Amino acid sequence: MVLSMKTTEDTYYNLQYKKANPLEHKKSAYKVQKGDNLWVIAKKHLHKKNASNAEISDMMYAIAKLNKKDSLEKANNIKINETIYLPGAINNTTQNHIPQVKNNKQTIKFSEDIKTTTAQINKIIEHPDKHATYSQKSLYKSQNIEKIDDKLYAAHGKAGINYWTNLLSNDNSTLILDKSYSYKSTPTGLVITKKDNNQRYGKTEAQLLVQIDDDGKVKKVSFNSPGVDIHNTRFDYELDKNGNLKRPNNFSQYRTIENLPKEKCEGFINNLQKYVDTNLK
Repeated sequence: MVLSMKTTEDTYYNLQYKKANPLEHKKSAYKVQKGDNLWVIAKKHLHKKNASNAEISDMMYAIAKLNKKDSLEKANNIKINETIYLPGAINNTTQNHIPQVKNNKQTIKFSEDIKTTTAQINKIIEHPDKHATYSQKSLYKSQNIEKIDDKLYAAHGKAGINYWTNLLSNDNSTLILDKSYSYKSTPTGLVITKKDNNQRYGKTEAQLLVQIDDDGKVKKVSFNSPGVDIHNTRFDYELDKNGNLKRPNNFSQYRTIENLPKEKCEGFINNLQKYVDTNLK
């Protein structure tokens, strides 16, 4: 995750943009049509009837990278009849990738708390019509996110903290690690991703960004709990070193919804510190 003074939404976009690595050979030209956005174009370009959101997202950021749409503003402002280029493929390697833990055994299962809170949240933000278009589903979700009360929102976040604590402390976990940078060349954070197929490209099960201070200590962590992506373009939660669990509003500003006791988040923070000490030296 790129650390800067930008909003969290821009920061999330910048992370995915930097990770994208489209292959430019065999690229093809495409003229933007009415109703197009990068997501729609990516979905069409995959030529895959049942493409997952993760596959579409990977292609979308690859298209953005190929066309130098290096900000969310540029990505959202493509014009009808504009010519953009589509990649021939997506490369599965990235320059700033830290080799992932090579272990294929997986023992972490979703807890009942995650399953229960995921179902309750989906009941609120999922479009009731399964045949609704992607745009209709996205609009419905954005209009209903604020209907998730803080108690339920926090419960899902706490279940996610338990999930991450177990995952990070389990030697059998396969995780993908990426350094994040500010304007300087020194890494200022670490992105940790869990994929359901243990490969770089595939469906993201959960992801977090741990940010460090000038002394290399964990300052705060932004994360998603598995089961449901509440927000499409930003992390669903933020936890600071004082145990303040936060949720974002529509303006990408995070507010505290619960202050967690030290014992609730200590293991999580300590495990993250170990990953930072090992991978950001």
